[in-house]
Amino acid sequence: MAHSSGNPSGSVEQGGGPPTGLARPLLTFDGDCGFCLRTVSRWRGATGERVDYRSYQGVAARFPQVSLEQFAESVWLFEPDGRTTRAGEAVLRALGQAPAWRWAPWCYRRLPGVRPLVEAVYGFVAKRRDAVSRLDRLLIGTHVGGSTWQRSRRLFLAAVGVVALLATLSLWVQVDGLMGSGGIVPAHRSVELYRDFHGGVAWAQLPTWLWVSTSDAFLHGLCAAAVVLAVLLMLDVAPALCALLLWSLHLSFVLAGDVFLQFQWDSLLVETLALCVFVAPWRWGRAPRAADGTSLDAPPSRLARGLVWWLLLRFTLQSGLVKLTAGDPAWPDLTALTWHYWTQPLPHVISVWAHRLPLLVHQVSAAGMFFVELVVPLLIFMPRRLRHLAVWPLVGLQVVIGATGNYGCFNLLTIALCLLLVDDMGWGACGRRLRKLAWFRWPGRGAHDAADAAADDATGDVTGDVTGAACGIGVAAGNLPPWVAPRPRPRLQRVALAVFAPLVLLISAVQMRDVLHDVWPLVGLSDPLGAPGASTPDAYDAGLAATLFEEGPAAATRLLMVHAWPFVSVNEYGLFRVMTKERPEIIVQGSEDGETWVDYEFRWKPGRLDRPPAWVQPHMPRLDWRLWFEALRWEAFIQPLRGYQPSPWFGAFLRRLLEGEPAVLGLLASDPFDGRPPRAVRVWLYRYRFAAPDAADGAAWERDRYYPTSYVVRRTD
Repeated sequence: MAHSSGNPSGSVEQGGGPPTGLARPLLTFDGDCGFCLRTVSRWRGATGERVDYRSYQGVAARFPQVSLEQFAESVWLFEPDGRTTRAGEAVLRALGQAPAWRWAPWCYRRLPGVRPLVEAVYGFVAKRRDAVSRLDRLLIGTHVGGSTWQRSRRLFLAAVGVVALLATLSLWVQVDGLMGSGGIVPAHRSVELYRDFHGGVAWAQLPTWLWVSTSDAFLHGLCAAAVVLAVLLMLDVAPALCALLLWSLHLSFVLAGDVFLQFQWDSLLVETLALCVFVAPWRWGRAPRAADGTSLDAPPSRLARGLVWWLLLRFTLQSGLVKLTAGDPAWPDLTALTWHYWTQPLPHVISVWAHRLPLLVHQVSAAGMFFVELVVPLLIFMPRRLRHLAVWPLVGLQVVIGATGNYGCFNLLTIALCLLLVDDMGWGACGRRLRKLAWFRWPGRGAHDAADAAADDATGDVTGDVTGAACGIGVAAGNLPPWVAPRPRPRLQRVALAVFAPLVLLISAVQMRDVLHDVWPLVGLSDPLGAPGASTPDAYDAGLAATLFEEGPAAATRLLMVHAWPFVSVNEYGLFRVMTKERPEIIVQGSEDGETWVDYEFRWKPGRLDRPPAWVQPHMPRLDWRLWFEALRWEAFIQPLRGYQPSPWFGAFLRRLLEGEPAVLGLLASDPFDGRPPRAVRVWLYRYRFAAPDAADGAAWERDRYYPTSYVVRRTD
């Protein structure tokens, strides 16, 4: 990139000119310009070895038909057939050597207005090179060469493996009581229901390993397999295969676990594992290493990496948008957090402290949350340094959420998604800064710093608009470092991603459009696309192809969403869309004689008034969580003074208590009857709130009854 002479056309000599003796096209640039080095290095990342890139200072003598003044004015492209072009056309013809950019030179030649526009943009940048260079350094950085993602991918996959391990261990200790043969929602009932209803194609509606067996031993075997696979993913052993099998196992848990595994973070984990299959290198065993220890794995594709970024953007942005569209005034007026800390499903000890903060702190926190959820996600697809900047608030929000409430592995999983926003050079800089801290010193730190410095030299860290020789990139006359072709990805992986990615993008785009449909009225506008459609039973019976031709792509996409739903791999999100203003709590009691009633004490949910909320994450006590939703459901029955009818799962839970089922009793803190089945169980609905800090009896909670009558279930034997 150099100062342009203002010639509107980049074409100098058409094909058929004198041969140049070149094996492939050669693009020349100003080697004394650091901005040119950085820009050309990015172009080389697209074209690879299809184009040679040399500073004109080193090759000008080979092309006497071009003067040094002309070389200094713009980039030049010399092709083996003798064709010579300059400026904007030269850039597009060079990029057009790459398959992904073949369209660029065609548009330049054929589409009206493209040629003058390209040359005008090139001339604008060339004439303002210093200002554009400063902006480039600010937004992207000073390094020569494109970003690499080996270390970033390794951290991301290891973090997902840790989350999958913790989630599996948490479920394993509860699996008998939740979905075992003596559990609240036995897995075999779901399998039998789908088999009876769908017949021979039931496996497509319930894609789960439980078609093999629904025995308790098999459930434990699935959990054990998930633990082993998660550890192997953490250790980078056959990562793609481990991610695929982990996806299938956690999908099986979600589909068989009924209401106990229908939380949004369960869906998020399944979707993340599906994307890990395409981000991870497809190989057996550990990563092959070069002599210097660098990984020889093929780099992750931009498309696979982009799908992870798109998931993080959707998850965060949708969580912010639904708070504005749900109609709860507590979110727009920034008072929602005055209720959140004590009405959330499972508060812990820090939640009590957070609840007592001043109103202004709650309002500022809510405003900050909206900024992180509505503005920061837009930086995810921005230039490198803006994307890196987005990591801090995104991770910070998850840290604050986890520090003020128990949400299992949800926060860790979201943080894991953020790790892939930072490239290898960014992580290397973080490591060097960390090692420079006085409290983080260890023997041999200097060797690590020297290795990092050598890595920076290999990529060429250009700190300003200086000559290539002064950049520390180890080559003369401002040329680029030697090109190292990345290892190609397996064809099967590329084909699978080419099929999977359009489906994900299409379905998720429709989901995002549905969320945005409710946003338009907030700004006084109507949805330009009209009301969202819906799939019909007739379309389902007709099939995807017939629906596409008869009703159009919108209806076909809706039908595609129906077919994709059982795989839980493209989901719609929206956390805390409505803020609960009360805390109803279900208290369960049992009696052996119908006169004396004793409380069943749960492990983590509020019960005894003197027991303060406790820290439980990353464990996810699913029964305690689900009881929070059931209490809200009962509260909805009370408002219009209707008789309470328990959810099917809660009715099954009460029956298991009447049976004295050991697997279900194991989910509780204690059994007041020491294994003896009670004669009756009853449930009360109370209104709980944090006790005052100066409560005389030292109670952590205070409560009163919501309704004067209870719900009673008795044994009939």
